[in-house]
Amino acid sequence: MEKKRADFYEDERPFEVNLEEYIERILIEVESFLNKVHSNDQTSLQVIINDLKNRVESKEIVFRTPDGDFPLLSKYADLRKVIISYLLNPFEIYQTITKNTETITVTVRSWLRSRLFLYYQMAKSLTSTLSKEEAIQFFQNYIDEKTRALRDPANFSETLEKFYLDNTFFETYAGHNLIFFKINNWKAGEKILKCKWHEVMKELNDPDFSYAVACHYDFEAIKNKNPAFVLTRTRTLMEGRECCDFCYHDTRNTEVTHPSEDFWTKLK
Repeated sequence: MEKKRADFYEDERPFEVNLEEYIERILIEVESFLNKVHSNDQTSLQVIINDLKNRVESKEIVFRTPDGDFPLLSKYADLRKVIISYLLNPFEIYQTITKNTETITVTVRSWLRSRLFLYYQMAKSLTSTLSKEEAIQFFQNYIDEKTRALRDPANFSETLEKFYLDNTFFETYAGHNLIFFKINNWKAGEKILKCKWHEVMKELNDPDFSYAVACHYDFEAIKNKNPAFVLTRTRTLMEGRECCDFCYHDTRNTEVTHPSEDFWTKLK
């Protein structure tokens, strides 16, 4: 078995954000979420919108609303306004911002706090009409559908070997300390020892919703690398465990069998 330790985690890794592009992208996400709510018979759009608005009301920041096709959000200008303010609060920009501001430099932590906290409030707003379990399932289904919609054969990796060798994500966001491993050409993974997504979300002290918002995505995301790839995982830092035990399987060549408890204990 091959393995390598990588300590990428940096608390203050700088990150550039184009504000207008960032906000437009998030508004697209919110519009998509509200459309999902609107199409579901178990939920009440107006109740959830009111609940979400109450959750994200915060310090007011003036920002020109990006142009775009937002049929639902266009009907709820107050919601759009407080969402923008909520997104920008972690960046500590308390002055008027104009369209002439193209980019700002923040930290990866504040960027994560901005977007993940909004997604958390979106998920929590579902509890205004659904039980906790139903709300989590609804949000996870929404994440799955959104992730599958991005699946593009042009971006597929032919083997896990290529995926195993690509550290771009971890290097860019400086958010993890981990051990990569490759058992063979069809089974590889990571033991995550420290995760900035977890460090940010634990501020909320709500591991169940935090997992739905920040971790559930991984199972469909690996299939965007190749539909033949499957992720197994039995524990995460987000759930209060000592590590995250990611194992990827190429189902064209191997059975989906998660490594034993002893394997993870000895992986150092």
